[in-house]
Parts: sequence; structure tokens; C-alpha cells
Amino acid sequence: MRKIQKKTFADLIKENKEELLADTAAMKALEERLELKWIEYDKMGK
Repeated sequence: MRKIQKKTFADLIKENKEELLADTAAMKALEERLELKWIEYDKMGK
């Protein structure tokens, strides 16, 4: 039997980041959300 190698939290984050960078539709959605967030933030005058 093989021992199951558990991934560290940093490894999981790195893997997720790589998948996101490869997914253009997800990146576009994230950019739009961030843009709307910054517009709202700017309107509040902070």
C-alpha cells in the first residue's frame, strides 16, 4: 500500500492559482468583480 501524501496549504493555494491563471473566463470574471469593487470603494470616497 502506498502512503497518501497530504498536500500543504501552500501547495493547494499554488495549484489553485495556476488553474485560475490558465482559465481565461475565470480571470475575466475576477477582473470584473475587482473593478466593480474598486468603483464602489471610490464612490464612497475612502
